[in-house]
Amino acid sequence: FTANTTGQFTITPGTNQLALTTAPASTQINQNIVVSYLLTNNTNLPVPNKAVTVALGNNPSGGTLAGTLTGNTNTNGVVSFTLQIDKAGAAYTIIGTGAGASATSPGFNVTEPTLTVTTQPVNVQANSNIIVGVTLTDGLTPPNPIANTAVNVIIDVNPSGGVLSGTKTVVTDANGVASFTAAQGLQIDKAGVGYKLRLGIGALLSQSTQ
Repeated sequence: FTANTTGQFTITPGTNQLALTTAPASTQINQNIVVSYLLTNNTNLPVPNKAVTVALGNNPSGGTLAGTLTGNTNTNGVVSFTLQIDKAGAAYTIIGTGAGASATSPGFNVTEPTLTVTTQPVNVQANSNIIVGVTLTDGLTPPNPIANTAVNVIIDVNPSGGVLSGTKTVVTDANGVASFTAAQGLQIDKAGVGYKLRLGIGALLSQSTQ
């Protein structure tokens, strides 16, 4: 039989594709942001054991992206990240890159909660109920209330070494309001001039009464 040789031709590597499968949701500073990606090849088969790295794309406030920033795809071609951002800002994006492919998330907001004392305590006698209230919002314009968040109260300025008793934690309602009423029975056992209370939601923020 006879044979002949073809001309030269090139086989190029298939193009991988990275798809965002879990988009980041708007959240508060230093709270978890979950993103996931699916890496596939040019025949839409998953690509396992490839490194994917995430970074901030749009960064409106100079925030820092924290967490484990590089992960390997699993046998299904999926990799997930749990991240945090330390500064409030609007329209952040996260970019994932790996195996020659990339994907950019939609924009999302990172907010810094604002706690405002809306009911100031008034002068009372020792061992009498102290009424105080706060409103917790997300810091956007216009602000949105933050519900179902525990607000704690302590003595901030204590001129007489008094002890605060009663229920010291109240959860914000649907309007972002936490009210320490007579039902909570906040009381201070020693007379003094210039007491102040401090209300907050852990280490994230706090607000002192007047």
